[in-house]
Amino acid sequence: MKRAGAERPLRVVVVDDHEDTRDMTAELLEAHGFEVRACACVTTALVEIRADRPDVLVTDLQLGHESGVDLAVAIRSDASGVLVVAVTGTAHPDEATRDLFDAYCVKPIDIDAFVDEVRRLVRHRDGPTPPTS
Repeated sequence: MKRAGAERPLRVVVVDDHEDTRDMTAELLEAHGFEVRACACVTTALVEIRADRPDVLVTDLQLGHESGVDLAVAIRSDASGVLVVAVTGTAHPDEATRDLFDAYCVKPIDIDAFVDEVRRLVRHRDGPTPPTS
């Protein structure tokens, strides 16, 4: 998906410690036109995000010894404008966890609904597109 008035597709960082899930999520998003970087851990994700700020971060909450919540807290403190989406098997997050994320999707995800939600979040963040003349 290309941003309105921009030359580049929306950039997404996907973080999941399960290789198959990470790769499948990245491939599905790429098939929908997103530019995707996939990371297995919080440390790698932070390096990627700080080096080249994405539009959206998609993270699992349970990342082995690490936490998607910790990643969201770090992103909220130093990467304003990055949308943060949780994708997890936990059906009922507590309020504090929910408030860290712009969207919260429960696995297994419906990829079309998920892509629509990511696009909606970006449109909402970026505001209306001015008309072209």
